[in-house]
Amino acid sequence: MNNHQFRKLSRAVSRGLVEIEKDGVSCCGLPILQSHILIELGENPNLSLNEVAKKLSSEKASISRAVQSLVEKGLVDRQTETHDRRSVTLSLTTKGLDNFNDINKEMNGYAEQILSHFTPEETDSLFYYLNKLDETIQLVNNKQCNKDECQ
Repeated sequence: MNNHQFRKLSRAVSRGLVEIEKDGVSCCGLPILQSHILIELGENPNLSLNEVAKKLSSEKASISRAVQSLVEKGLVDRQTETHDRRSVTLSLTTKGLDNFNDINKEMNGYAEQILSHFTPEETDSLFYYLNKLDETIQLVNNKQCNKDECQ
């Protein structure tokens, strides 16, 4: 497989996963970014806005707008820290937790459908290589590069 084939396959897999994700979160009528925030807060309660932005690799302003919408929908609670009024902790409300569970149920169903096409050995290999790919991507993303290297 050459670089072009890798990039082409990566785009195809990425698009396919986005489509599955759109269907999976449609149960709650939320945009993908808002559902990602619910998932992060469901898996990691009491995160700050900055922590959510970092985990989702998104701009703080985008996360802030999405969180505000989730607060207005009654899905997320904002707690201002007493020691630092600029610091805000986010958590799911009961309604937000229900949505989080619904999204997880839908997405687990999709994962089960996909993984049912693999043998247990293939599934183990898939997880191994996906983890290795994720680690490599993290290394590349954390590496500083100049214009010549990044084009």
